[in-house]
Amino acid sequence: MLDKRFVKTTQVLEIAKNSYRVPLSTKPKEYVTLDPLETYYGAVNGIVMHRNTLLVVPVNVPSDARLYEIHFYVAATPRLRNFDLTFAPNNTLYNTVYTTSSIMSNATTGAYSICHTSRGNVFHSDVQVGTSDIAPLHIYIRCMPNPVNNKCALISAGDIHGLASTFVWWRDGTTKWTRLGALQFTATMPSNVVPIMDITCFVQRIV
Repeated sequence: MLDKRFVKTTQVLEIAKNSYRVPLSTKPKEYVTLDPLETYYGAVNGIVMHRNTLLVVPVNVPSDARLYEIHFYVAATPRLRNFDLTFAPNNTLYNTVYTTSSIMSNATTGAYSICHTSRGNVFHSDVQVGTSDIAPLHIYIRCMPNPVNNKCALISAGDIHGLASTFVWWRDGTTKWTRLGALQFTATMPSNVVPIMDITCFVQRIV
């Protein structure tokens, strides 16, 4: 449970037993630490998401944490196309330390893709094959932050046109995973309109 000082300074609302509500933010002032089976809920409406915007999930990762589940629901105005998503552990872009394997499909065309890469500076996943991927969409991430030499994540994402499943191994065996991470999007942006997004996040520490 959060101590009284934390509750007072950040106005955290306990919405259920062992469950906390804290707004999503690009620069959170404080973080929550979840015990096993405790949950975090955060949302932000009307946020302007540029290509370089990192939306932080304000959850600490203690050294004994083994597994987290994260759900994101994303809506955008206008309805942007060709969504890709990235998740940056520790809210940091590391250089060329991830190995990624993906399976993607397109429900409309029947196309599918299987790919593998040993590069990248974030946990990356497409939403589906092709460029018709469009919000609203659901993103599910299962993170295993410890042990430090076996950090990895499984990312599943989908919309009305298809889905993708991606496994990412963080090959750096020395950097500790201490902050859960930040969400970032790339998409086909309109030239004369700034995209506005509504994003909801639910996190549960499993063990």
